[in-house]
Amino acid sequence: MRQGVAALRQTILVFFLYQTLLDVRAMNIPVKSSKLRIPDVSNSFRMPLTETVEVISPLHLSNYPSCVPPLTSSPGDVVLYIPGFDCTLVSPFMQFPELSSAFKASVYGIKISPDDRTTLSTLSSVVGNYIMELLECDDVTGLYLIGESFGSLLLLSLLGSLFPSPHSSKLKGVTLVNPATSYHRSLLKSTLDFLLSTPSWCYPILLPLTLPLFVDKFQIPSLALIVSSQYLPSTLLKPEREAYMGRVAMGLGSMLEYMGKDTMRWRANQWLDKADSVKFTGIEGLKFLLVSGSEDRALPSTEECKRLEKELKGEGNEVVRHLVLGSGHGGTMGSRVNIAQVMKGAFEGEGEKGVVWGEPEGIAMGMVGRKELREDMRKGMPPWRYFDAEVYKEYR
Repeated sequence: MRQGVAALRQTILVFFLYQTLLDVRAMNIPVKSSKLRIPDVSNSFRMPLTETVEVISPLHLSNYPSCVPPLTSSPGDVVLYIPGFDCTLVSPFMQFPELSSAFKASVYGIKISPDDRTTLSTLSSVVGNYIMELLECDDVTGLYLIGESFGSLLLLSLLGSLFPSPHSSKLKGVTLVNPATSYHRSLLKSTLDFLLSTPSWCYPILLPLTLPLFVDKFQIPSLALIVSSQYLPSTLLKPEREAYMGRVAMGLGSMLEYMGKDTMRWRANQWLDKADSVKFTGIEGLKFLLVSGSEDRALPSTEECKRLEKELKGEGNEVVRHLVLGSGHGGTMGSRVNIAQVMKGAFEGEGEKGVVWGEPEGIAMGMVGRKELREDMRKGMPPWRYFDAEVYKEYR
């Protein structure tokens, strides 16, 4: 009789374990691997987490010659960027080279397919599991997390479940840029509600009309200064970085992916509408940098950073707030800031300190005039030089 009961218990246990495995696969969450998974030459610098979510190494993919050696050959720090609602790595591309050199770190980014409809809870599990992989790996000496807009919401939704952890000390800082936790109080919400209520044939026509929410008055004029070879962003003051900027600019058409109306509606309902449910329970003892664009029209980001500062400090976290003067939602990680120096000021006491007020310094804020550079950089680099050996490297 006892043997029969034991056999029945064993059968039930095996059944539930099998069912759990099926559920995990159905949610598209990978079973955790004991080996660190990184985007390296073995997977063409694109490492899938699920069928629609991947980790990429943007500097390697752009053939930037001064990439930090891969973790497999030398232990080091990692900077992991979590994107906004568009799920691309376009917004901060000017910051990647300086982030890599300032922290001597491998720079990775989470990229999500434009037709992905993973729920927020499942996406939190996928990204959270990968963050824990990085923290638990002996080859990773430190981790910096950056979440922009929706990426900030995603990070706040998962951090509480990861800590406390014996590896907490490896997390050197969390940067939240224009956090979308303010979505329910935003002009973006009312705009999307209207856009998604229109007939399907109107959607592609009206979609470009949302651009004023994301583009500030300085972005196009400052871009003109760069294109006309009068100025360079302060993060790109080397020939190899100028060539990197040129190559990325040439490929922007393929990086900016169209999001259909059904996916837009699904993400607004399943991702952004969950903003009010994000809690800070369990998020304690961490260092936060809260960054907002002073001219953000999509979200009330500056007010939200003030609220988050109070909430996070109340949970026992260190918080620094920084205002990027004159920047809108889409330009906060652009040419008007050196985010690596702001992060070093917040997390290491070096570089820039947090700025919370002031007036924009004009179109060229955050940039350097060509006349002030060394002689070989006073003229713009012609496109055919973007692929010269000294500024371009093929990784094989």
